[in-house]
Amino acid sequence: MAGKRTTTGGGRPKQRRMGAARRRAALTWRLAAAQSPHEQIAAAAAYAVSAAKEAPPQAAQIAATEAVQLLTALGDRLLGAKEERP
Repeated sequence: MAGKRTTTGGGRPKQRRMGAARRRAALTWRLAAAQSPHEQIAAAAAYAVSAAKEAPPQAAQIAATEAVQLLTALGDRLLGAKEERP
């Protein structure tokens, strides 16, 4: 099946592993290109979403719960910092 190789004739890594490496490289590139904090957060969130799509459902659900809690707490902290400014 196309795109689902498990072995390669030339000793190259499997396509699935290469896909993960490409996604990680894309994250590094997007973080380097980000010009603002919200672009950095968006890049990291997009990477996490991409990883969750590939993960087993149970692992993705656990990660989603953690991410929601973390991002909500960070948002609350940032909004609180905004309100504290004179």
